Amino acid sequence: WQLIMENTPAWKLPPGQLVSYFSPLLYAVPLVAFLLARFAIRDRFHDVRLNALLALFLFTAVLGTQGARFLNYFAVPFCLALMWALRRGLTALTRGIKTRTMRLSATAAGALLFVLPLGPLLRDSFNSLPGNLNATLAHLYPTLEWMRDKTPRTSYYLEPELKPEYGVLADFDFGHWITTIGQRPNFCNPFGIGPWHGKAVRESARFFLMEDEAELLPALDKNEIRYVLLYDNENAIPDYALLTGRPLSEYLVDNPGGRPVPTQRYLRTFGVRLALTDGSEHTAGGENIPALDGFRLVHESPESRPRRVPGQEGMIQTSYVKVFERVKGAILEGKTEPGAQVQLKIAVVTNTGRHFDYRSRHLAGPDGTFRFSVPYSSEMVGDVSASAALLEAPHCQIEVALTEAEVTSGALHPVRCR
Repeated sequence: WQLIMENTPAWKLPPGQLVSYFSPLLYAVPLVAFLLARFAIRDRFHDVRLNALLALFLFTAVLGTQGARFLNYFAVPFCLALMWALRRGLTALTRGIKTRTMRLSATAAGALLFVLPLGPLLRDSFNSLPGNLNATLAHLYPTLEWMRDKTPRTSYYLEPELKPEYGVLADFDFGHWITTIGQRPNFCNPFGIGPWHGKAVRESARFFLMEDEAELLPALDKNEIRYVLLYDNENAIPDYALLTGRPLSEYLVDNPGGRPVPTQRYLRTFGVRLALTDGSEHTAGGENIPALDGFRLVHESPESRPRRVPGQEGMIQTSYVKVFERVKGAILEGKTEPGAQVQLKIAVVTNTGRHFDYRSRHLAGPDGTFRFSVPYSSEMVGDVSASAALLEAPHCQIEVALTEAEVTSGALHPVRCR
């Protein structure tokens, strides 16, 4: 949320929010700008150092009005100009004071008036020192190391102007960590929140809000996305709605006295389905949510937390971080009674030892034909293992062992019910 706010033009932010983001000293900007310009003009621009400071001050101030994040650059000339103005002011103030003690007291009072508003900023700076690890990064770090060591290496992950073999989709906030720690190409990162190059950030938000897998998969394949990294995705829906310009009410409904209530659209979003139910078919909010058949879980963090899914009984325990791989899926095709319900179940054991069933369900066509795209092979892949696929239909129960080659190539595997 903070990074998105940083992308907002400073003049669009409420003054209180802008001051909390920057510093209460921001109120001094008009006065400092006036004094700086007044002295530069009075000296007829003869002082090169003062001219350079004024130019840098104005240039970074204009950048800051275009995007609040550029106020970080404005902070340098602003602090220099503020110290210059403080020195000028203290000199003028103490000029008429005769005793040394009074001059020192006046100087100390002026300096204290300058330092006090910096208290929150100094506290935040202390918290960013080595040893004070960001809580999000602490959860992500082991998974990013796994990504570096266990996923196929790529070229050009540090050279964005060149095309790598594949990319990793995640919340744009994690893009730089994927590149520097995971050593893999990110699809989007915080550099993309500028108003002139924010396409990838907005596109990633659109992907996570998609509900139709048939629309999502071609979009991911076009961008050659191979892995999807998820962390706290279910709580990022408001950010994605903001980035895509959609009303938040489509996904969350206000609940007086309690937390917002997710809508059915929220429960159908691609990111939430992977994060909370591993892409398996399930019922939530009284609606059947179909399985996602183009993704398989390849890694999850050992730390987990309880989550409640509306429409489901009790709590579910889900990992903080999950990584899914985009696969074509082996095609299981067979025949049973026309219009009959056919169920698929695969028992999966993750790298943490967690067991879950990947489930999917389809209705046979008018001629009895059924067809499943299956994302898990029966071979051990990395740190996650899966059983043979169990198909159940009227007068039909069969286990099908699928090879890794079939799953990755999208090969057709005919089945004959017994």
